[in-house]
Amino acid sequence: MGQIEINPDLLSEGMPIVGKEVSSQLVIFHQGSLPGALSIVIPLPESESAIVVTTNYLALNDIPDWIGQLFLEYLLEVPSAARNDYIKAAVKTRADNLKWYPNLIQELKQLQENGTSPKNFEDYAGTYWDKLGIFKIIVTV
Repeated sequence: MGQIEINPDLLSEGMPIVGKEVSSQLVIFHQGSLPGALSIVIPLPESESAIVVTTNYLALNDIPDWIGQLFLEYLLEVPSAARNDYIKAAVKTRADNLKWYPNLIQELKQLQENGTSPKNFEDYAGTYWDKLGIFKIIVTV
């Protein structure tokens, strides 16, 4: 689980295995990512239940993924000793993600042109289309 979002790139040892020491059952999951929002939906057909976690922010890791997996292990009745430590995983992925920021700041400083200043906000107003003319962004001030 969780192989398609933010967390896998932040865990060199790989994602935790969910549901150790319990019988297998069908679990369907979908992770979502939009600018400024993350989500996960985990239907469990056998128990006619579902886990839905949504956020309206983009954190330093995929919190809905960790929370969804935590609840999934609870619903699957994974023994306490076999459950993953999602707090530890969240702390580690947050710390690893923060390592990127100093490099980003350094790269931006290297690319910055001396003696330039930003344009006025009004100069950015307009409608911008992609090359295919399918997607547009309207900027207003």
